[in-house]
Amino acid sequence: MREVIELFPVPLYRNNVFVDEGTRRSVMNCKYERNDNGLFTHAKLLDMPEFTELKNIIMKELEFYIYDYLKVVRDVGFYITSSWAVKHYRGDWAQAHHHTNSIFSGVLYVNVDDKSGDIRFIRDAKSYNLWPISVCPDVEDDNRISCVEWTVRPKINDMLIFPSHLSHEVTRNVSGIERCVIAFNVFFKGTLGETETLLILNGEKNELA
Repeated sequence: MREVIELFPVPLYRNNVFVDEGTRRSVMNCKYERNDNGLFTHAKLLDMPEFTELKNIIMKELEFYIYDYLKVVRDVGFYITSSWAVKHYRGDWAQAHHHTNSIFSGVLYVNVDDKSGDIRFIRDAKSYNLWPISVCPDVEDDNRISCVEWTVRPKINDMLIFPSHLSHEVTRNVSGIERCVIAFNVFFKGTLGETETLLILNGEKNELA
């Protein structure tokens, strides 16, 4: 019997959650400041009292991803280290980047349409899951095994979660709407390993300055 086993994949999680229009409007109405190709809020957005329920929604998705899918033991905790909203007006985009000082990262789409910008994930050039950097044959169709890039066209209330080291970029907004997303980073807390591999992570308080 033929079988293909996908060894050592990078897990990209996607789900469409329910966030009411009033909450999404509140995110859109936050204070933003322009920085390069976008406008950003402060980095403790989900610690604001008005977004408590929104944070709970995100935490539930993280619980599924970490505990139910990745099977991390529940003795290991996690917390959102930073969270912020980003707006892209027409012509804005985001260069390829990854998130530092975090284990997982994610994004929740507050306001998007088909032309406001896709998110494109890029395989690390040093990742030899299939082709080495020096070899890249033409293929008839891209799939999750052979591709070097994977593009997602998001819908409103889509949530993506992925390892923070996974490089990604956002294509240019060619729509007439303001593209708005919430981004967040996650780190472990608690005890990892034992004896010579022991690591105790106490986490930190998430307080607004």
